[in-house]
Amino acid sequence: MTITTDDGCTVSAEYTLISTGVSSEATQAAHLIVFPVPNEGHFTVRVFGATEGQAELQVTDVQGRVHTSLRPWLVGDTSIEIDLGDVAPGTYLVRLVDVRGNTLVRSVTVY
Repeated sequence: MTITTDDGCTVSAEYTLISTGVSSEATQAAHLIVFPVPNEGHFTVRVFGATEGQAELQVTDVQGRVHTSLRPWLVGDTSIEIDLGDVAPGTYLVRLVDVRGNTLVRSVTVY
């Protein structure tokens, strides 16, 4: 890469990109969405493209306290209903780990 400034000075650098430890399965866009956001502690987690099998799902606050822990079975595209009950307003993290250890995380705002 070469960058030239307006006054003609140049800076050059060469980079080599090496990718390690990424399987073709990991690049297949497994993802999850959470809706509605914001919400009152009742929401849906929709999982797409994760490895089928029993997963682990946790909802934690930003201090790491677990408010919900489930072990849903993922088959194809899966919807999971969450009810946090009467939690304090704030930001929570939804973390899903599939059977192969792939981790997906999304934040959700509760008002």
